[in-house]
Amino acid sequence: MDAHSRRNGQSLYNFGEFTLDVPDRRLTSGVCAVHLTPKTYNVLLALVSRAGHLVTKSELLDRVWPGVFVDEGVLTVYVAALRKAVGDTRESPAYIETVSGSGCRFVATVRHASTAEAARIERSACLDGEVQR
Repeated sequence: MDAHSRRNGQSLYNFGEFTLDVPDRRLTSGVCAVHLTPKTYNVLLALVSRAGHLVTKSELLDRVWPGVFVDEGVLTVYVAALRKAVGDTRESPAYIETVSGSGCRFVATVRHASTAEAARIERSACLDGEVQR
């Protein structure tokens, strides 16, 4: 993604207390980094970029593991890790809803933001600069 696209906010997604910075492949909660494995990050990006819409298991597998045979069960592991990272639960989802037998839907309100807008978002303090959940 070029610098112009980044400045125009096409690369940042805000939801709840989180900001997903696509070119930097980073999730933050306020000023605190939220550690995600590369595949967990890819699952999050696939869901956030289609917020409000069902993302089927097949779509997730194709997007996160392109050209590789992976059992559907692996999605359960990565979605569970993602829920833990954002403090979500399957029973009462604030971010990720499981549609039994079909896939997942990102249910939180997502807004695109420019770098300048992101800088103005109220930041919560953290002790060591990284969120541990």
